[in-house]
Amino acid sequence: MEDLPVVVVVLLSLDVILMASVVTSVYLENVYPDAFLKKAELLAGGAKFYYQNGSKVDLWISNSGTLGSSVTDVYVATTSTNMQRLSVDPLYIAPDSYGTVTIDYQWISEGTYVFKADSSNGQVVVWAVKAPKEPEDFVSTQTFLRLVNPISNDNWFDFTPKSKPTNDVFGVNVEVVNVTSLHNWQISLKWDPRLVTFVNASIPEEIMLRENFFLAAVDSSKPGKVIFGILKSPGTGPFNGSGVLVQLRFRSTGSYGETGLVIAGFGVYSFLLDGVGRDIVFEPVNGAYVYSAD
Repeated sequence: MEDLPVVVVVLLSLDVILMASVVTSVYLENVYPDAFLKKAELLAGGAKFYYQNGSKVDLWISNSGTLGSSVTDVYVATTSTNMQRLSVDPLYIAPDSYGTVTIDYQWISEGTYVFKADSSNGQVVVWAVKAPKEPEDFVSTQTFLRLVNPISNDNWFDFTPKSKPTNDVFGVNVEVVNVTSLHNWQISLKWDPRLVTFVNASIPEEIMLRENFFLAAVDSSKPGKVIFGILKSPGTGPFNGSGVLVQLRFRSTGSYGETGLVIAGFGVYSFLLDGVGRDIVFEPVNGAYVYSAD
């Protein structure tokens, strides 16, 4: 096993804001001819209900597999038997990534909706969600820990010498989605040190003031790796909901190439813990860094 540095996390206590309830868990129908072949694994991540030039819903779908896949068709209904096909552009979702399909749909507050997505690899994803009282709320069916580009709000960090000169700094947000009873956590990231170097980590002021988080320790002694732990101040409640937990800063070396920003060492170096030290199961969403010519 690779010898990685360890950040010792002292169990304290912590809380977040639940946004809306999920009616049913995700149902996946997978048809693969050979279980040993590389494959895409699409998972329903949730839905965001809002108004913008009409009534809209953003459907968030992730891919935890080793091959990419495209969402080709989307259906919606108030029950599973009257599915209405909606016109959408095909959406490609790379491995260890996620994508958002936006649909025009007249939803009502606290209504229950069934969504179905067909994919290019023959996988069908079906899930049901109850809309929130207020628009703009994101309703998630599972817990995610994702790396987010704060500018584009996705997990792609695609730069050129013009947009990001050598030694220029860029930000990476570590965001948790739909967590319950989070008390402390630790994360280890890996990448190609020839392309990217680590600068520092900080907790957003809003989270630090509202939730009493503090950065317990950071170890970036090995090139291409960083590990850090986040705790909550004693006497404060657990964190429930979603939010940016820490902001990372990296520097581009100016070398052309691609590398993943990968959440590594699940259960050992990367974990979420509840108030009694139990692991909170989560789905990682890694980042993808690309530096290419103009």
